[in-house]
Amino acid sequence: MSIPERVWRIVKGRWVMAGDQLRSLEEKLAEADAYQELADALRVRPEPGTVPTTTARTGSTVLPEPPAPTAAGQHDPLEAAYELLQVKPGAGLAEVDAAYNERMSELRPELTVPGTPERTTQDARRRAVEAAYDKVRDVLNPTETRFERLEI
Repeated sequence: MSIPERVWRIVKGRWVMAGDQLRSLEEKLAEADAYQELADALRVRPEPGTVPTTTARTGSTVLPEPPAPTAAGQHDPLEAAYELLQVKPGAGLAEVDAAYNERMSELRPELTVPGTPERTTQDARRRAVEAAYDKVRDVLNPTETRFERLEI
């Protein structure tokens, strides 16, 4: 194999690696946006002083607008995770565990009829809260998951 062929193989390999890293970054940004969107959609308690309004045409309740995105249009995925767990940002691991257990006791899809829209909604909310709890737990207690990240 000639030197130009070797150089081309190396460049091509680096190009593929860069594309993979870009896709990974796009996935992380999409996940952060999805967490924020889900937190906004699941917001149960309106801000003090604001009242949810009901539309006349559909009769559905419209909650107040969510707060504006943080610095430079970026959403902090942990902020959305804290909101899904209904704890204030910066809460300790014990408080997050208690909030997670409380949310899981509220979200009981097995109590609804399988195949109904309510069941699907409950399942989706439960998965979202579990994902938020995992994300916050990994940040608060990195030693618990350090062996899972090892590559052997």
